[in-house]
Amino acid sequence: MTYNETEMFTHNTRVIHKAIARLHVHPATELYSELFGIGSEAYINYLRHFEDPLETEVQIERFNRIAGSIIYRVLLRTLQRTQRNQAKFNNTNLEDLVYNGHEPRAPTTTACWASTSTRSTAHSAPST
Repeated sequence: MTYNETEMFTHNTRVIHKAIARLHVHPATELYSELFGIGSEAYINYLRHFEDPLETEVQIERFNRIAGSIIYRVLLRTLQRTQRNQAKFNNTNLEDLVYNGHEPRAPTTTACWASTSTRSTAHSAPST
C-alpha cells in the first residue's frame, strides 16, 4: 500500500495531535491551531526528506514514531522560544526603549516620491 504525500498526511494527523497533547496544550485554544500548523509543516518536511520506502503498515508506523518525536521537539523549541521572547518583552520597560533610542522610526519618504514631486515642480509653467 503506497500513499502519496497528501494521503499520508491526512491519514496520520494523529501524530501531530499527540505531539501537541504531550505539550499539554488544550485543543480549544488558538495556540493549539498555531502549533498544529507548525507541526504539519514539520511532518511534511520530514516526509519529503525520508528516503526509506513507506509501503507496509510497519514501515509507516516506524516513520510516524520518528516523525512524532521530531515534531514534538520542533513544537517544544517553538514554545520555549515564544515564552522566552514574551519574558523579555514583559521585563523591558517601555521608557528604557524610548530613551535609549530604540523606538521605531517614523516612516520616511522614498526616493520615488521625492523624484515625482521634483519633476512636477520642474515642469510647471513659468509664472507671469
